Amino acid sequence: MTRRVLVLGDDSFSCLTVVRSLGRRGIEVVLGAQAPATSCVPYSRYTSSVIHFPSPYSRLTDWETRLEDTLRNQRFDLVLPASDSVLLPIFNGRDRFGKLARLAIVDELGFRCAYFKQHTMTLAQQLGVPIPKTVLVERREDLDQVQADRDLRLPLIIKPISSKVWKDGRGFAVNVRCVHDW
Repeated sequence: MTRRVLVLGDDSFSCLTVVRSLGRRGIEVVLGAQAPATSCVPYSRYTSSVIHFPSPYSRLTDWETRLEDTLRNQRFDLVLPASDSVLLPIFNGRDRFGKLARLAIVDELGFRCAYFKQHTMTLAQQLGVPIPKTVLVERREDLDQVQADRDLRLPLIIKPISSKVWKDGRGFAVNVRCVHDW
């Protein structure tokens, strides 16, 4: 019996790597692509079929409904989120979707430490892993403290708490930036 995996997300080379790795092992790979698909992943020889999903960024509720309907109507041995755009919605909906299929996601602690940079840094410090000087800026006043810190020099690397953030049911990609002046 051929195993069947639903791989969600098609916007990165990591997704293509997942599809190829599974396909080379004889696993049937169904791709859950965001419409409109602009990547090469749907065209991989290891993608057996494609199910088009709305964007979880702009239509999260529709994306969740489409996933639930897909899992109710088709059998998958595993559902594997392969991009940040679907990881948080799958994780947040794990009770809902986990009743319909096996999900390839970590537990609460693993998710927090992998997804949110401040938790990653805290864990690294606890384990004795060297990290660069890091300051969490949550309010405007925190910026004044950063500027006053004699150990911090320009340029500085500014990173969001995660590469994807969600507010009011909409997702946003947030990029790392290098700043050269205050």
